[in-house]
Amino acid sequence: MITKNYLIEKALKDGKKIRQICKIYKYSPNKVIKIKKEGFLRINKLKELLYEIRENNPFFKLKDFQNYLKEHYTIKSALSKIYYKLKKKLLDDKTARLIEMLIEDKKFYEIKKIIKFYKFESKHFYLLERIPDDYLDEDNFVGKVIMLSENFKLTNDEKRNYLKKVDEINKYSFYILLELKVVKQIYQNYINEIEKLPKENKLNLYFSIANVQAQYPEISFPILRKLSKFKLKDENLKEVMRVLFSNMGYIYKSKQYLYNLDFEFSTGNITI
Repeated sequence: MITKNYLIEKALKDGKKIRQICKIYKYSPNKVIKIKKEGFLRINKLKELLYEIRENNPFFKLKDFQNYLKEHYTIKSALSKIYYKLKKKLLDDKTARLIEMLIEDKKFYEIKKIIKFYKFESKHFYLLERIPDDYLDEDNFVGKVIMLSENFKLTNDEKRNYLKKVDEINKYSFYILLELKVVKQIYQNYINEIEKLPKENKLNLYFSIANVQAQYPEISFPILRKLSKFKLKDENLKEVMRVLFSNMGYIYKSKQYLYNLDFEFSTGNITI
């Protein structure tokens, strides 16, 4: 759909008549007129706002997003809704084809608005190579650097240039995202082996992986479910579980790990 919309926008700019375009693309005049007025790219406003917030606050938890929306935009949104708006989709072949077309037409600003909502599989990494770094969000920039490095595609001069770019964007943020990507890859590639580890080792890994919740909630949710099956005796681990569940919006589950009333007071469930 979005690819056809882009072709229609191009046809309009090339001077084709609306009636002619309707006949070619089997669109109604009203749809073509709407594309002419609003452009081919329409993004959900809340989704776009949440991604802008994340760009400026890369380590926000879901609860932080909820509080930020309420405080700065007077927007009330459920944690589940925020989670689904922030969750990146896997880049599909149709969208990949659109990005190819936009690259050919040098529409990099439009590319920047699209790709931040998608995760790239290895088969689509060739697209990241063709997109200038300035038009990549930090997550895809990190992915591009990893891919180029792993495939020995960087000269020493290019490596030095990338180190300079890392300094410019935010070195701390870059290396944290790099670490998170490594953690994600470990989990996805070795999930069966992790399940066979001794309990203590498995717990340590699970807690490390669960902490990527802001960047990769699709991993954190199943990991939290796995962790909840363990009978934890260590009070520090219970506190970590309480915070993790609370940040993901599972207030009821987080209360199962309470060992004092501090949290009840902080959430307003108990008053004096």
